[in-house]
Amino acid sequence: MDSQSIMGELWRCTCGYVYNPMLGDTKGGIKPGIKFKDLPANWVCPSCGLPKEKFEKME
Repeated sequence: MDSQSIMGELWRCTCGYVYNPMLGDTKGGIKPGIKFKDLPANWVCPSCGLPKEKFEKME
């Protein structure tokens, strides 16, 4: 099983930023290991400020 399967999927914002649960979002105070579905409801893209709802799961 690869690390992406273990940690969850990658999610891409419309601006191109990719949320990787292995890395988290240090700028936004999200530690590595937090799955996208477990991000706070008020979390926004660190690059453009769009909400989670604007992200799409990468295949």
